[in-house]
Amino acid sequence: MQLIKLTIYKKSEAIREIPFKDGLNIVTNNGLAGNQLGKSTFLRAINFCLGSDGESLWKDPENGNINHEIKNLLLSGEITFQLIFRSDGITYTIVRILQEVQQKSRVIVKKFSWINDVEYHSHTKFKQVIGSIFGCNSEKPKYNSIKNRYVRISRPTANNAYKYLTFFTSDDEYSLIHSYIFGFQGIEKLKLEIEIKNEISIAESRKSAILNGSTLRFYKDKLAAIDEEILLLQEKEEKYDLSGIHNDALDKLKVSRENIARLSSDISNLETRILYNQKTITQYEEKVSSIDVSTVENIYNEAKILIPDITKTLQETIDFHNSIFLRKAEFVKTQSAILENQLINLKANLTDSLNSEKTLTKDLANEGHLSGFILIEREIQEQKEKRGSISYVIDEVKELESYISSKSNDLSEIKREIESLLEGFNKNLDVFNIFYSKITQDLFTTHRNRLNADTNDKGELSFSIINDNLNTGDGVPRVSSMAFDMSLVKFNTIFGSKLPKFTIQDYLESADEEKLEKLFNVANSENIQAVVAILNDKLSFMSSSIKKENTILELSETDKFFKV
Repeated sequence: MQLIKLTIYKKSEAIREIPFKDGLNIVTNNGLAGNQLGKSTFLRAINFCLGSDGESLWKDPENGNINHEIKNLLLSGEITFQLIFRSDGITYTIVRILQEVQQKSRVIVKKFSWINDVEYHSHTKFKQVIGSIFGCNSEKPKYNSIKNRYVRISRPTANNAYKYLTFFTSDDEYSLIHSYIFGFQGIEKLKLEIEIKNEISIAESRKSAILNGSTLRFYKDKLAAIDEEILLLQEKEEKYDLSGIHNDALDKLKVSRENIARLSSDISNLETRILYNQKTITQYEEKVSSIDVSTVENIYNEAKILIPDITKTLQETIDFHNSIFLRKAEFVKTQSAILENQLINLKANLTDSLNSEKTLTKDLANEGHLSGFILIEREIQEQKEKRGSISYVIDEVKELESYISSKSNDLSEIKREIESLLEGFNKNLDVFNIFYSKITQDLFTTHRNRLNADTNDKGELSFSIINDNLNTGDGVPRVSSMAFDMSLVKFNTIFGSKLPKFTIQDYLESADEEKLEKLFNVANSENIQAVVAILNDKLSFMSSSIKKENTILELSETDKFFKV
């Protein structure tokens, strides 16, 4: 996938028409003023065409400041973005328009999107189609995660060669993303591994909640103590003097008491299960965020600074988050409803049994003589009820432990399968590393970098950059990350991948000029399409003719990107 041309229209008039070329594409300033002209905005416009929500076009991702003039212009519906690119031999034209629309109770920003004249009314559907053009057809890794590997416009992570996403992105996610990018044959196994690890984590959390800070041994000892107490009470009952009472009536009473004890134990067991289900429901519902714009919007805005490529609105983000936990809560509620019906039936049976017992007891002579016997039976019943709740905890924990053990065995098998596929995968990485090692050796002279993939001490697929710890000093991490991105574009070209054969780079001002010159020369000599936004002052190493040859857009105080 290579960029061909970006055009910005105001109504039907083209106010910007920027063709891209192979190799280096520079966006810079003309004159003393270098900031607030639209260099970064140009890169964000490309990103918007590729699926971002477009908010960063008028809202600074770093400080949250809003350029109201630009915002009003873009949301008027008069500005049209058109990006033409080629992927897998096919030319695509993306058209996007933003417009503020008044609804009954609120104002929304509506996005109109077309790909080759086909309109997509849903932003999600639009991104799915763009993702398929990129070759990203799966739910994991997500399209945005792949796209942002090539669109380097986040200041907080611009210096990170490998971990290019937010601080909260897990190692598992990075492994999945890079396995996907470099064509790992075991990608589905890797997804399954992450899924099983998540399932084990959920089971471990539920086990911890049920044990409530105690151990399984504690509950087993408690159960043994209750069993011993019941045995003593039963022995006491057997020795109790019940002379004068008809044996058949007494037998009926004993059967009745046993039935009542069993029902009471079952009810106690069900009530305990319902209680733990309710705790689970409460935990899920507590994770549901209620929308309080005055409180939450500030948090969201701060997140946008760290994650400028967020494509979901605050409401969409929280609604999606809430829907996951609400669905989980609804499932547990369904299970609880079944248990509640069982509990109602058991309580009805218990009521009938208690009424029968009352009738039977009245029929027996000498109620006073039976009082001690009844007290013992009641104590036995109470102990059996306690036993029921503790038995539930033990049984549930054992079931969870069995589940965790089974999943752990599955996980071990998957890890073995993943490791068996690493040899073939490393051949792909060797292709990447030939170029990556060469370019980093030229940049740093004293060392070079390689991307390594292996299993860690947990048997999990893990990536690392060899000698990345040596990439220190002023501007070195920034050129290191650009070298990685350029090597990735080269890799995609060699493999004929559908993934982007371009890289977009911002925040290069910290980079050493000598190293920048080397990277720029490599971009041209290897036909690596690199679109860079950079201050004119940082291009002093270039002659006027070379700078002119590689500059696709030059902005100034009198000629800003949107011409306002």
